[in-house]
Amino acid sequence: MTSESLRLLEKLRTIEPERGDLGSQLSFWFTTLDSATQHAGTKVMEVEVPVEYFAALAFLALDQASPYYRNGSVGDDTKLVLDVADVLQSTRTAALGLLQSCVEIGGPVSTGD
Repeated sequence: MTSESLRLLEKLRTIEPERGDLGSQLSFWFTTLDSATQHAGTKVMEVEVPVEYFAALAFLALDQASPYYRNGSVGDDTKLVLDVADVLQSTRTAALGLLQSCVEIGGPVSTGD
């Protein structure tokens, strides 16, 4: 994460204190997901593991609302991790499509909501 991003997140915390420490929370998750992407290209039995798998592990192990919070056995529940990774991958695909539309028209697009 860039120093400019961190500065803006800190500014958010000071501008909207009623949101709690949202800037620090976002900074934590951005940094954590940046770290997860360092595992991109990892192969198991000659098959590349999607980066979403590592992001799912991070969310499941580090989110305080997760039943696997700080539990080293999160990787043992492969189906759960794969389910979360599938949701992350689907979300990324949808977001990339929306971002591509924004780039093509040069501005915001309606999400249909």
